Amino acid sequence: MSSQMPTASNSSNDAELPSFLNLMNLVRVPCFRQAMLGGIWVGAAWGGFSYLRNRNIMQACNTAVFAWAGMSGLSWVICRVGYREKRDKLRHAVEEMNSSPGKMVVVQNLPGDDLVEAVRTGKAKAAEYNERK
Repeated sequence: MSSQMPTASNSSNDAELPSFLNLMNLVRVPCFRQAMLGGIWVGAAWGGFSYLRNRNIMQACNTAVFAWAGMSGLSWVICRVGYREKRDKLRHAVEEMNSSPGKMVVVQNLPGDDLVEAVRTGKAKAAEYNERK
């Protein structure tokens, strides 16, 4: 175990492994599970509707597979954009915290701008706490 403090630049992240290693454990890939489950539901519903409309099982299966693939891909892309934005904001907050060593800062698990604001508020509270001591 190293005594070095974790920062945004030296933290390990499973999502940043080479792509062939991520295929071994897809559940750990951010957004994968959400995208696949959403795609399955949309594919099943669209395929079922297609079957009820046309009474052709092959066309319904093809429609279901295409709907699953399209919805899964679209959902994954949308989720990854949000994930990257959140990760960048978190990285910025960690760098801001590391810029003033020796200060007590409390960071809550808040998304996006709320996280950055919590860091700023935490720094102000930490300054008050450190002045009292």
